[in-house]
Amino acid sequence: MADCESELQRKLLLRLLKCLRAAQTQKSGDQPSTIDKQHELEASQPVRPHGQPATPLGKSHKTNALNAPLWKSLRKGWGSMFTRIFENQRGLLFINGRFTRLLKPGDVALATKSRTIEIVEADSVFAPKNGSVDVFLKDPDLTAELQVFDIPEGQRGLLFKHGRFEKMLSPGKHAYLGKCFSIVWVNMDDRFAPAGHDIDIFTHDPAIAKLLLPIEVKDGEFALVFKNGKFIRSFKSGKYAYLGKGFTYEIARIEAEFSPKSAPLDVFLSYPELAEELQVFEIYETQRGFLFKSGLFVKMLPPGRHAFLGRTFSVEQYEMETELKKYSSDIYLKDPKLAEILHIYVISEGERGVLYKNRLFEKYLKPGKHAYLGKSWTCKNVDIDKEFIPESSETDIYLRDEVFSSEVQVFEVEDDCLGALYKEGLFVGTLRPGRHIFFGRSRSVSSMPAGKAFDTGGRSLDVFLKDPVLSKELKVFSVNDNERGFLFNNGVFQNMLEPGRHAFLGNGFTCSKVNTDSVFSPKEYNLDVYLADQALADEMQPLEVPDETVALHYRNNRFADALPSGRYAFWKLKDQHDFKMIDIREPLISDDIPYYIFELMSDNLYKLEEVKDYQKGRLYYNDRFIRLLDEGTYYFWNNGVSVRVELVDTRLTQLQIQGQEILTLDKVQLRINCVCRFKITDYVKIGTEILNFEEQIHSIVQLALRDSVGRARLDELLENKDQISDFIFLRLKEKEPELFVQFYDAGVKDIILPGEIRQMMNSVLIAEKQAQSNVITRREEVASTRSLLNTAKMMEENQTLMRLKEMEYREKLLKTVCEKIGNVNISGGEDLLDKIAAVFKQA
Repeated sequence: MADCESELQRKLLLRLLKCLRAAQTQKSGDQPSTIDKQHELEASQPVRPHGQPATPLGKSHKTNALNAPLWKSLRKGWGSMFTRIFENQRGLLFINGRFTRLLKPGDVALATKSRTIEIVEADSVFAPKNGSVDVFLKDPDLTAELQVFDIPEGQRGLLFKHGRFEKMLSPGKHAYLGKCFSIVWVNMDDRFAPAGHDIDIFTHDPAIAKLLLPIEVKDGEFALVFKNGKFIRSFKSGKYAYLGKGFTYEIARIEAEFSPKSAPLDVFLSYPELAEELQVFEIYETQRGFLFKSGLFVKMLPPGRHAFLGRTFSVEQYEMETELKKYSSDIYLKDPKLAEILHIYVISEGERGVLYKNRLFEKYLKPGKHAYLGKSWTCKNVDIDKEFIPESSETDIYLRDEVFSSEVQVFEVEDDCLGALYKEGLFVGTLRPGRHIFFGRSRSVSSMPAGKAFDTGGRSLDVFLKDPVLSKELKVFSVNDNERGFLFNNGVFQNMLEPGRHAFLGNGFTCSKVNTDSVFSPKEYNLDVYLADQALADEMQPLEVPDETVALHYRNNRFADALPSGRYAFWKLKDQHDFKMIDIREPLISDDIPYYIFELMSDNLYKLEEVKDYQKGRLYYNDRFIRLLDEGTYYFWNNGVSVRVELVDTRLTQLQIQGQEILTLDKVQLRINCVCRFKITDYVKIGTEILNFEEQIHSIVQLALRDSVGRARLDELLENKDQISDFIFLRLKEKEPELFVQFYDAGVKDIILPGEIRQMMNSVLIAEKQAQSNVITRREEVASTRSLLNTAKMMEENQTLMRLKEMEYREKLLKTVCEKIGNVNISGGEDLLDKIAAVFKQA
């Protein structure tokens, strides 16, 4: 039927072309041209199917050669074979793939096999698919409508359309169809300043934004521009830009310090325009400069050259390590750097100031405010009501001053002693060994030798402990009723301290307190040193646990803890202690030890391993296999032997092999999911002779899939899916002795087709089911018709049967109508059935 339609179209086209030729002949009076004959010959050929690209007619066929009715008939029946050029378009005519001429608006082209046409939009970029720009420039008509811009290297072109910026053109030849385009040339690696245009309109182009460095300088600022790290010029307020790579800039504020990071100061001073705005100050190494702006202090300047933009700055220079005579305000301290080296000393009434330079005494300062410039100054304010503690140990330096020596008392405290200081007979503090100086004449000192028990002399111990010095030197030990104290002097055990409060004078005394309810395990000395004290030995019960042994400690017949090898001692003041020695050379703990004690035992003594009822455990000592463990809980001693238990699952295990992508014989890529079930047969060898047996199974299944799927086509695989499963299972069964497992089944779980193949198969399945449905429908219709025909013949031959059928129909009708009619009254001598039928007809 398609061939008939194609033949009809070809004849219609031939007839239309003959009419066209006749119209042209009558108008011009000439014979048909060669082109018309060629069109007639082409029209006699099979017509191109609907929807293919149209090809133009020869040059002599224009729209004006076709009258309106003929054009409408062509567009109505053959619109897909004609191309019409609109006002905003141009057509490029190609014959056998070669450009021939330009088609202008209004031209109409008819498709043939040898001619094609490409439509290009006017007032846009000219980028035809067939051929370079130079090929089309040979046509004078096309050249007259084209604008060609050739951008050389090192430049860029700014393209404008109707005076509005479009984009930036890179080096090369660019063609545009129309006369509404213009271009502005800009140089790379130079200042970007298109005349008459604002820079902001260009920054929206991503190509320009990658190469453009915009600079916006606000009022009161200078922009310093650098290229490849070299300063090139500066700008005042305004907007500027540079096109290219390697440009950077810094912003320097006017009336602020000028300290650019990209170049030294001399580089900028060589630039006249910038040098006129700068003030440069030189500060020597032994000086500091105080910077003022409009007469107000700003900050301190360190040694070196400093430059400032503006003419409102001034600097005062001061020598270091001298007194600041002109100091009159704390405003200088607002500068943190100046505050570090400017020292302000305020001496109040009731004080004296001791001034040091480089830690050497310089002089006394009277009450008032004093300022010194430098880091070598220090000053100590001395309260005349407290002890004078000089910076230097040579107090004679201070006592040489006659006024100072006349106001103080000097006390000497010998070594290994402390001095008790009394004021007007009351204890006020403790003095360490050495010389002590006090202002006034109301104090006295008594010596207290160190290294002995402290004698309070009948006074309360708390009175002396309030003194901060004595509280550090006096060692006070409080021993509770449930404790014992072990006194040491310079690390040497002295004796045991009974419950109570004990005080000793000297830094060498220490006391180790032990709770009598716990195990006595001294760390300072051997146990024999302590047991040498008879009082301590009477209260102790010693115990020695040999190596590779653990002692189970029972207190008052109840388990307390487990003790590793070593020496111990237990207080026997209140509790009874019993011990049971356990040999731990064998790591596995025997069953004769109750498991409940492990909950009370330290985790450092044992290790717990649990094997569940569906597992087997491989036991290793120092990485050496010992035996196989059944289900249960196992405890091991931490005796230096490395114990390791590897658990093996004994249940039926299912292994999923997901997402295997394989090509079939007909190059269809399938994704296949497989599954297999297995049990381990040898729990020892599977861990000692195979590395990761699940990966081994995965590789076997993967190779089996590639062998079976890669040799068959898609249809064969879909029809024989079970054969692939059998093939995989057979391969796995062959590897059972090597893998130490037993396989129960294996097969393909899913075969995932590519999307295109799946759609095609769904379409085929829908078509098959639709055809089966149509066949069944037709078969049922035939059977129903045949049944009705047989019934009609039987009723025609047998009136009784017809009467019975009528009664059956009336019965069904009666049941239906009874739902709508409440009461029926029948009278007369007619047949009952006839009356009921009449009622039904009325209903």
